[in-house]
Amino acid sequence: MRTAALLLSVCLLMAAPAAAEDDGTQSPFRFGFGARDLSLGGADVSGCDFSTAAFWNASRLAQAPKAQISLFHANLFESDVNYDYAGIVWPTLDFGSVGIGIARLGVGGIERRDAGNVLLGELSDERLGLYLGYGRTIAGYDLGLTITMEHHQVDRYSATSSPGLDLSVTRRFPMSLGWFRGASFSLDGGNLLNPTTDLVAETVRYPRRYAGSASVDLRPGKASVHSIRLSARLEGSIRNEARSAFGAEYSMGQSLQLRGGLRNGDLSVGAGIAVRSVRLDYGLVGRDLGSVHMFTLSTAFGPTVSERKRHRSERQEQEFQRVMARQLQDQNSTLIDNLIAEGDSALSAGAHEEALRRFDRALFLVRTNGSDTNAVAAKLETALARVRADEREHRYANLVDSATAAYRTNEFLGARYYAELAMREKPEGDSAGILRDLAVVALETITARDQFISERLRTIDSMQAMGDNANALAAAQALDQYTPGNSNIAALLRRIRFEMFRSLAIRRHAEGKTSLAQAALDSASMLYPRHQWCEDFTGQLHAARQRRDTPPPTPAVSQPVKLSRELAAETEAAYRGGRSAFEAGRLQEAIEQWEQVERVAPGYESVRDYLIKAYRLVGVELYGQNDLQAALAMWRNAERLDPANSEIRAFIARAEAELGRLKELSYDQ
Repeated sequence: MRTAALLLSVCLLMAAPAAAEDDGTQSPFRFGFGARDLSLGGADVSGCDFSTAAFWNASRLAQAPKAQISLFHANLFESDVNYDYAGIVWPTLDFGSVGIGIARLGVGGIERRDAGNVLLGELSDERLGLYLGYGRTIAGYDLGLTITMEHHQVDRYSATSSPGLDLSVTRRFPMSLGWFRGASFSLDGGNLLNPTTDLVAETVRYPRRYAGSASVDLRPGKASVHSIRLSARLEGSIRNEARSAFGAEYSMGQSLQLRGGLRNGDLSVGAGIAVRSVRLDYGLVGRDLGSVHMFTLSTAFGPTVSERKRHRSERQEQEFQRVMARQLQDQNSTLIDNLIAEGDSALSAGAHEEALRRFDRALFLVRTNGSDTNAVAAKLETALARVRADEREHRYANLVDSATAAYRTNEFLGARYYAELAMREKPEGDSAGILRDLAVVALETITARDQFISERLRTIDSMQAMGDNANALAAAQALDQYTPGNSNIAALLRRIRFEMFRSLAIRRHAEGKTSLAQAALDSASMLYPRHQWCEDFTGQLHAARQRRDTPPPTPAVSQPVKLSRELAAETEAAYRGGRSAFEAGRLQEAIEQWEQVERVAPGYESVRDYLIKAYRLVGVELYGQNDLQAALAMWRNAERLDPANSEIRAFIARAEAELGRLKELSYDQ
């Protein structure tokens, strides 16, 4: 009987009585939960513990950084009445946070007696509360709602309430003004959807509640570990008197907190200590029947929401990188197959040089694709062998024609020379052998010195005209030893040496050996000072040295650009649009979208890496279409964003070398 009376007293103290004209009866759970929150007098609802936010202020759930669970316990007034609460919070990545709280107020071992005071056994009285909360930030406001239900059982009698609905909103204002570091304001309405419970003889309806609260954060300096939080709350209903609460909390970092509060004239104190992710809070709350000791054990676990979002972004980025790599490889494979097919067709049609170019490009792309090069290399060797055979036949025919023409014009020395060169190209050729024999016989009949010298000079001129400078030089030196001091031979020797140095300079420049090319150019200039070709080539070497000596520009470290909300939305849309266009194969559209993002917000997300790969992809496609200038422009765009990319620089060197050979051929012609 003592225990039953005490429980009745507790319930009466914790619940506001309902007059006949009143708007309802307060739930005994309105006392609240959480040692920290109760030691602050229930005033700091805008900063309440996340695990108790489903009860105090559901909008607080919107700020939960990670999952949290807590257990609360109190023995009311040193009795057997247990007051317990368990809460859990789970934040989602994009849709706010969910909180669940389960409360219990109960006692067992109550004596059951009849009207004659005869002991009939024992009974229990137990009340359960369920709080399902949801919080989310929208347009800078933290919004929350809680659905509540209660179940009351006394002995074999029980009743469950209808669902209730609480709504809350919180606005936070960070600031840096002296000691002031921030402020927050909350408004909440409880029982906006009135829960009712049908008891044995009557229906109990909980009244609507309205409350407002404010909190401020004080800190002597941004880096200080000491801080103070002051809170105030005012609560009331339409017909009940307003009730106030005040709280103050001192914190030393995250490890120690000291608290005090005042709620409806009752004082409360408390403290909290934290070790790693586990926190223990204690509260001592004064009530009419005495003080209540309470404890809360809570812990946060798992990664924070920001870490989970970063991990998700990284996974999405990795997946998109895989998509890009797969598209790059697929495009390279398609282009390689096309080049091989075109090369096979050209080889079958006898266009051996065209087949050689196709196979050469296919081999280059196979290497960059990291695939097996054996099959393409074999086709390239076949085409190269046929091209060389064609060139050999062509040189043989030209040399035989030159030998024939020389023989017909009595250039017997030249005829023999060209015939011997033709025999080197094709030893089995009968025409060259006959012409050589005829030229030898004719030369043996020439005895006059002047005629021999004249014939020899013309032969050497022909050698030089054919580009055989080495043999022409040897022949001219032999002739100079035979007739020293001949001005015609001296002039011829100078011209041959000039052409040799000129060819050597061009070849070394094409090989990238600028210093050797300069040495050859200097030797040529000594033979013919101020020669027009020497002056033109000097300019080319100077430009090459400038490109070599100028270090690649170091890309500036992109600082995050603070964008307006509208511009940020446009940038995100362009960024996503570029990804969609790339995945659909619309590469030029993807480049235009990403270039827009790069202009507005340099370094935004991975747009620079996307642009580099898109430029590379389009450049390879243009290269396969033989549009070298356009391909080179694309690759230079990629080099501008990533100067240290060795693969892009290899593409540029390849294109520049091919363009250089085309220009050299045009110059010679």
